[in-house]
Amino acid sequence: MITFTTLPARFHPLLSLFIAYFVPEKIRSSLKIYKHIFFDLDNTLWDYKSNMRETFSEVVRELNLSQVRERFDEFVTLFDKNNDKYWIEYRKGLISKEYLRRQRFLDSLEAIGIRNESIIPSMAELYHQRVSRKTNLFPGVRETLTYLKEKYSLYIITNGFVEIQTNKLESSALSQYFKRIFMAEATGYQKPDKRFFYHALSSVNAKKTESIMVGDDLEADIIGAKDAGLDQVFFNPAGVPHVVQTTYEIKSIEELRMLL
Repeated sequence: MITFTTLPARFHPLLSLFIAYFVPEKIRSSLKIYKHIFFDLDNTLWDYKSNMRETFSEVVRELNLSQVRERFDEFVTLFDKNNDKYWIEYRKGLISKEYLRRQRFLDSLEAIGIRNESIIPSMAELYHQRVSRKTNLFPGVRETLTYLKEKYSLYIITNGFVEIQTNKLESSALSQYFKRIFMAEATGYQKPDKRFFYHALSSVNAKKTESIMVGDDLEADIIGAKDAGLDQVFFNPAGVPHVVQTTYEIKSIEELRMLL
């Protein structure tokens, strides 16, 4: 497929006129000019791992959880792994929100030898209060969004819980960049369900051929968007090997300024 995504957006109107009058229909159908960019939030713009680790450091210190402190790095790694596992189950409808929130703590604590369930409520409550107020973003996020906002319509499409994601966007001052925020809990759909993408597209009168999804999760963001007919940008900062065919792949958010 031929694309003109590397052409600066200020030339898009002129290019559109040229295509409309001088390019045959058969070729016109293969050309793409993006107008709408949909972003995932966690691990794409908002640095989940850094914010999680920073929050747990505060939680362990304030609740004086000496056993967790002794194996802090291991606990954080386990929590991250368990969080991913239970989120996959949640978006498949296999577990509840409450189960996800509790079980990721229980499994992580038990894995480092702590079988005291009584500490989970206070630990979880403080974590949930603090983590969504953290403001660590990936390098270049603000500069890139500022650049893109002048040229495209930007949106968020996230599986996160409404109250948590709202706090993240407000605390990080990210809301200003986006015309609409689409949250799974509010719409009733979870990525990679293509109905979530269809809902977002129809809500802003965006065509699939003029839209692109940027995200870090191969299944939820990339395959989900692909199944819905959208082009995709896979944000893969760690360079994790995979076999999924993506439209584009980047290692830093700043690369979007060259790509789009």
